[in-house]
Amino acid sequence: MNRETFNTLGSWRFDRGLFLRMMKFGAPNGVQFFVELMGFTLFILLVGRIGTAELAAANLAFNINLLAFVPMLGLGIGVSTLVGQYLGKDKPGVAERSATSAFQISLLYMG
Repeated sequence: MNRETFNTLGSWRFDRGLFLRMMKFGAPNGVQFFVELMGFTLFILLVGRIGTAELAAANLAFNINLLAFVPMLGLGIGVSTLVGQYLGKDKPGVAERSATSAFQISLLYMG
């Protein structure tokens, strides 16, 4: 009943155009994330060959780095969502205020 009314099975087929658009916009971000993660991994492997104390210090430095940046990544995702919603509602002023508030919060946190 709902399948016919809402066409729930209509979008289960592979959509080549949508897939290519997703790859066009998503692949550069995926490549950047892969290169960054590979760089961190190789650095940790190289430092680990130097010694145990050096490896512990590098891991500590990376954990402190994550404490500084991961909350800002979450804030960025949240503000992107808010800005998109407000632009979709045709409220660019509120979208701009959301971005400005997030910028101020990030400056305060990083400071």
